[in-house]
Amino acid sequence: MIPRWTQTYDTFSEHTSDIQIIQGDIQHNNGRIADIEGELSQEQGKLNNIHLSDDEKRHIEQRIDDLKQQKQDYIIANETLEKEITQIQNQSAMGNKENNY
Repeated sequence: MIPRWTQTYDTFSEHTSDIQIIQGDIQHNNGRIADIEGELSQEQGKLNNIHLSDDEKRHIEQRIDDLKQQKQDYIIANETLEKEITQIQNQSAMGNKENNY
């Protein structure tokens, strides 16, 4: 599955709605991170099996590396989404300031 990234949100739409959508994406990504952590734990546990062949160990190690990369992708996506929320909030605050003049 691919991390949910910010899509182009309509800057003229309700900022609160945009933020709620982004927060939903962050929650989705957090759920996926938790799933990946569970998978990582399982795969790392498999490495403790002394009866594994070298090929099996390499396969598990590759799977662990892939899972770690996926987790990192979701973390980066969430950081990007958090920045998007901040940007929307700043735009909204600037718009409110201009409306007060």
